[in-house]
Amino acid sequence: MRVEETMDLVASSLGVRKMDVLVSPNVIIVTTDDGTEFRTKARRVSRMHVQMALLNSVMQWVAQLGAGQLTAAQYRQGLDALSHPKPEYNAWLVAAMVGVACAGFCAIVRGALVSDPITHPSGLLDLFSTFVGSSLAMLLRQQMLKKKLNLLMNAFVSGFVAFAIAGVVARAIHAPNPDYCAAASVLFLVPGVPLLNAIDELFSGGVVIGLSRGIQTVLVFIAIAISVLSANLALKLAGLS
Repeated sequence: MRVEETMDLVASSLGVRKMDVLVSPNVIIVTTDDGTEFRTKARRVSRMHVQMALLNSVMQWVAQLGAGQLTAAQYRQGLDALSHPKPEYNAWLVAAMVGVACAGFCAIVRGALVSDPITHPSGLLDLFSTFVGSSLAMLLRQQMLKKKLNLLMNAFVSGFVAFAIAGVVARAIHAPNPDYCAAASVLFLVPGVPLLNAIDELFSGGVVIGLSRGIQTVLVFIAIAISVLSANLALKLAGLS
């Protein structure tokens, strides 16, 4: 829906009389008609990632074009510059923030199920174990994304590494709740944005792309589940569970 609305706004700003857009999970097809001739172009979508900073930049350029602040050439130049975006944040910072988020989830679960407070030294050991496991796994995940590793394999490897490291660290430092630590460490893999998009698309009539995103989300959940089961089995075989 966002793609169609954005392209319609751009087309009207550039004087295109009529445009039809077809958005599918892996291709965008556009036909423009100026009354005397029409053109059709197709572009393959190789990967779908959540890049909010890039999305925000595109919308800013589109808004400026719609307000008449840019020429077609300036708009094209701006989009070309966005086609090779630089990361907004350092990879280590991203990994650390992911670790903090997963540790926060561990704190929530722990606070609901364990009597001693989070600020107790034993509680801090739980949070530290989760932080280490999820942060290191996120660093690995970022490298696999650069290598364009299969999405499901990425989820499986990242989940396995996060669960295993969090479990090992928790037992090495004698954290009181190693199971909570290991379980919370894989939270960053949950595909929340694709899941919400799938539901939104289905309710707004985009059945094909909604089903595609929904099935992809379910497969990622299955990959996470298999990674957790595999890591837990590996810890048991190693005598660490």
